[in-house]
Amino acid sequence: MYYTGARPSELLDLRIKNFGFDRLCDSNKNLIDCVTVVLPTKKSGISRKIFIPIINENRDVLEHLTKFLQNYNNLTEMRLFPQRWSTVHSIKYAVKRATNNELAPYFFRHNRLSLLADDGANLYQLMHFKGAKTPNSVLPYLTLAGRDIRDISLKMK
Repeated sequence: MYYTGARPSELLDLRIKNFGFDRLCDSNKNLIDCVTVVLPTKKSGISRKIFIPIINENRDVLEHLTKFLQNYNNLTEMRLFPQRWSTVHSIKYAVKRATNNELAPYFFRHNRLSLLADDGANLYQLMHFKGAKTPNSVLPYLTLAGRDIRDISLKMK
């Protein structure tokens, strides 16, 4: 949830076919193994591809996901999560339980977007990650060296 910036409803729509593996070059021209996730078209009508680098912090989870995907790679239409109301409730419950009832699932989406903006992601990268059609919904995430750049972004329209 955190690495993809997915809405909870997008998570529930994920199928085996939405995952893949890729190798990307970082800024130092090092090859990095990645899990790719194509988030299904939802609220904004925009499908997007997210690259999740396999790093120490997420290695165990992504290796487990990789084994799962390899076991079911011939069932491309199979959903990752069962489509039931209880699944939606389970996601919300798991997040609340893991955070002592302090956070909701959308926190991870907003936190990830905030950190990407802090790390220098530009307006269009944030729009892609969020699945936004217009800049308005990503403007709150944009700050640069303590200076609000919303005005600069608005002038770019």
